Amino acid sequence: MLEKQCASMKDLQKVHTHLIKTGLIKDPIAASRVLAFCTSPAGDMNYGYLVFTQIQNPNLFIWNTIIRGFSQSSTPQNAILLFIDMLVNSCVQPQRLTYPSVFKAYAQAWFSM
Repeated sequence: MLEKQCASMKDLQKVHTHLIKTGLIKDPIAASRVLAFCTSPAGDMNYGYLVFTQIQNPNLFIWNTIIRGFSQSSTPQNAILLFIDMLVNSCVQPQRLTYPSVFKAYAQAWFSM
């Protein structure tokens, strides 16, 4: 439903505000949909990161979403830092879908030096 209602970040911010007001943002599925839009081409990674930091106990899908988003952004080093944060400070363990984004981030960061 979020994908059909949001064509821009302005639309997403309205939906996000509604989710916060109703408390639905605490639902991991709702939060992950907001985050997924932020990491899409129509999204905003800075806003996405703020959304991510407000999610208590992010699950693997949420970690993968934010890492993938940053690996495709102009700041791939943030994906690497988030991956390290996941390893050190989270009880969530990376899975096989985590690594392609991490490898892409390393490649992007290496070639942008």
